[in-house]
Amino acid sequence: MKKIILALTIFTFLSSVLSAQFSSTDNYVTRVWNTSDGLSSNSISDIVQTQDGYLYFGTYESLIRFDGKDFTSLNKYNHPELTFISARTLFQDSKGNLWVGSNDEGVQKLSKSEQITYSTQNGLPNNSVRAITEDKQNNIWIGTASGIVYITPEGEIVSPGCAKDVNLSHITVSQLYCDSAYKIWLLDTEAKGIYQYADNMFQKYLDLDESFSDYMVSSIAQDSMGNFWIGLGYDGIIKVKNGFISKVQSNTILDSVPTNTIYTDKSGALWFGTEKGLVLYKDGQFSTYEDKSILAKTSINKIFEDREGNIWVATDNEGIVKVNLGKFKMNILDTPVNAICEGMDGKVWIGTDEGLLCYKDDVKINHELCDFIGNVRVRHIETTSEGDILVSCYSSPSQILYTKDGIKNWTTDNGLAGNKTRVAIETRNHDIYVGTTTGLSVIHEDGSITNHTNATDMECEYVMCIYQDSKGDIWVGTDGGGIYILRNGEIISKFTSDDGMAGNVIFKITQDKKGNYWICTGSGVSKYDGKSFFNYNSSNGLGSDSIFQMLVDQTDTAWFVSNRGISSINYKDLIDLADGKVQFINSSYYTQNDGLKSSGANSTALSMIDHYGRIWLTLSDGFAIYDPLNSKKANVVPLITIESVKLDDTYVTDLKNPVTIAPGTKHIDIKYAGFSFTSSDRNRYTHKMEGFEDDYSELSDSLVVSYTNLKPGNYTFYVNIKNSEGLFAENPASVQFIQKPFFYQTYLFWIVVITLITTIIIVIFLVTKHQYKKRQLQLETKIQMATVELEMAKDDSDRLLRNILPNSISERMKGLGGEKTIADSYADVTVLFADIVNFTKTTSAESAEVIVESLNKLISRFDQRAARMGIEKIKTIGDAYMAACGVPEKNPKHSEQMLKFAIGMFKDLEEYNKTALIKFNIRIGLNSGPVIAGVIGQNKFIYDIWGDTVNVASRMESCCNPGHIRITEHVKNNIETKTVHLKCRMEEVDIKGKGLMKTYELPEK
Repeated sequence: MKKIILALTIFTFLSSVLSAQFSSTDNYVTRVWNTSDGLSSNSISDIVQTQDGYLYFGTYESLIRFDGKDFTSLNKYNHPELTFISARTLFQDSKGNLWVGSNDEGVQKLSKSEQITYSTQNGLPNNSVRAITEDKQNNIWIGTASGIVYITPEGEIVSPGCAKDVNLSHITVSQLYCDSAYKIWLLDTEAKGIYQYADNMFQKYLDLDESFSDYMVSSIAQDSMGNFWIGLGYDGIIKVKNGFISKVQSNTILDSVPTNTIYTDKSGALWFGTEKGLVLYKDGQFSTYEDKSILAKTSINKIFEDREGNIWVATDNEGIVKVNLGKFKMNILDTPVNAICEGMDGKVWIGTDEGLLCYKDDVKINHELCDFIGNVRVRHIETTSEGDILVSCYSSPSQILYTKDGIKNWTTDNGLAGNKTRVAIETRNHDIYVGTTTGLSVIHEDGSITNHTNATDMECEYVMCIYQDSKGDIWVGTDGGGIYILRNGEIISKFTSDDGMAGNVIFKITQDKKGNYWICTGSGVSKYDGKSFFNYNSSNGLGSDSIFQMLVDQTDTAWFVSNRGISSINYKDLIDLADGKVQFINSSYYTQNDGLKSSGANSTALSMIDHYGRIWLTLSDGFAIYDPLNSKKANVVPLITIESVKLDDTYVTDLKNPVTIAPGTKHIDIKYAGFSFTSSDRNRYTHKMEGFEDDYSELSDSLVVSYTNLKPGNYTFYVNIKNSEGLFAENPASVQFIQKPFFYQTYLFWIVVITLITTIIIVIFLVTKHQYKKRQLQLETKIQMATVELEMAKDDSDRLLRNILPNSISERMKGLGGEKTIADSYADVTVLFADIVNFTKTTSAESAEVIVESLNKLISRFDQRAARMGIEKIKTIGDAYMAACGVPEKNPKHSEQMLKFAIGMFKDLEEYNKTALIKFNIRIGLNSGPVIAGVIGQNKFIYDIWGDTVNVASRMESCCNPGHIRITEHVKNNIETKTVHLKCRMEEVDIKGKGLMKTYELPEK
């Protein structure tokens, strides 16, 4: 064995507040959870974080799962798959399995696929499990109250080998530790109880025996350099480096209080949990918590670092404590800080209510300017273009200018508007503008002073801030009077709330890279783009209406100092709100949980961003430094998981496969958890049910979302987390759902329904079609019948018309376009008049029926003959018969044809008289000449002819002897022209209206 040399090395430590990153507990943030917060026990034995992000705490009552908000107690009483009540020791192996060692029920391996319990029944030496670790071969070592075994990856329990002088069968294991070389260290509860597993056997670690006659090993750990740190109970801590043992002198409780646990974090710092508090070793220095902290008085059982770098401390009776380095480096002073300014030489000047402080490389130094000012209240500090320092004091020496040539100051004795100076800046033309509570003073380069007060041109002379914009104009903010804008020493404009500005109490004015003015007022922040104002306040997400200052850091984050405290907003969100792209912005406020251990900010204080990009924030009890770039680099993205799904009253925990939702399920409750423990109370969640929603929801702190009455179909639920640093999980958690339909919501049902409806429609259509065809056939039949009837009626009408009128005339009158007036002139036609001789006397003794029947039979014979011979019957007038030839159809032999017709009439009469009840005799007169023919009447119309020719023909009939035919000379000449010579007797007759006329009478036939 390598010779061990004991060297007592005393480490020298500073007792004052240290400047290292972890040197002062003022920069640490602690938070405690106990039974009043939902923890089932205040005695925590172990801590582990599983790969899915949950923190697990071991207690004697149960295993506790923590998601940052809720504690869930797990044991065999509320989870039947578990076989333990207590969870004394916890371990997560390299495969992600969680091992839970109970106080008296063995050890249970919990994995996603199985739960296996090992106890005395299957080879464990004792059911009281005290320690668990894993070696390089993935064997799981189990230390119990009566010995040690390891479980192979195949599940076999093996008792390890031991050296001849080592018997571990009855030892009580207090700690198992696997070092960087994968050697297993075992600590037991007996004196000198430290063993090392090497060469496949446990051997006694004897290196400490040469230095200590009697010792009790309480803890062991290895630092990032490979050195071993071993707790020796009340004998303090030793360090083993390269085989050399050194006694550690920490000047803390470590030197005399037993150390229960040692933990090396990711940064290389060592955390020591003792029986009376917590000690940290980093950068060669030890630091401990003050008496006011729980961690300064409680017994600590275990220390663990989560994936985000938070340190979790399991206490013996005070619950669980989270320790993390605050986002802010605090510098607590006994006085309010009013202004901070960085000089060109890198010095930082701090103006307080009790004088001026100077810092170089974050360390306070002495300076003559601080001595000159003394305890005077400093309101503002500014650096000039030459690197000089302007200091505004609230009393004499009032306004100070510090240069390399010395210190100069101005008061009312030099012409200053007032001795209470609040702000001062140097302009581009090297004038110094000084704002006081009683006016604005301009100190010109030649030493002269111009004042703007109530007596000159300023209604409100209480100056709060001064700003020179990119154009060189001077903006002067007042306490209630808005803003005055000066150019070349003259006021050229003024803005108040009447112009749209948020308020008239102006705290600070600045410009961004795009030239927008940002004006912090007592009623919100106004953005002025040169044309109009847009106001931010508590109603649209600013969180406060009284905003003292706005700063934009290198990460485009806007920081606000307000009456409510320190907050930040993404600068882009501010612009989007002004442009109407969003309706609300989310402010992140910083509290003591973030390391901002302060009672608040001053309303007129001036914070600043140094040349490193760090933000120096003025506070009412000191100042804080925030480094946005380093803070962003250290951030770890959060994790998100879906814990369970509740379908009405049924819980579903198997979320790997799609969750089937039965028809009729009314409520779907989805519970999820997000894991970012740095500021878990500021975690926010957003979700979306794909297939039901198009976009993610607004961020909220709710861990449960409910849906009701989803339509049948497939859905995927997504949820993501946004932590306090604005980071989202890389992959949102998701679960698939299949909403089963009722039968009436299935495709089959609707196919059947559609088929049935279609069939009904087709049947109705076919029946309707059949009925329609039937009705159509009936209608067509009726139409045909009506058509036939109409045609018959038309035929009857035509026939009647033809009976009344000549065919050619009836054709001219028929149809819609028929002639309305028919009147024709004929040059030469022959007209016949026939009359029954003594008709009245002959028929006087006869009945009407006999008379009409007899007359009808005779006239009908005449009509039939007329039709055969082309004679146009004109009309009958009582017992008289009138006819014409040559109308309406012209006939060149009209006279000859008419004479033949007249002769034929006598033949018809002869035939008629042979059988007649009443025997008749007739006489006939003919005349030829011109006539006019036409249709007379609208309803009972007739075809008639007129003219002298007609009258003469009537006279011929009147003067004719019974049984004879009398014709005019015109008729005789027409016939004889045709070489037909008549044998007749000529007789001159006195014709009324004509006088004597030659007439010719044919003898009786």
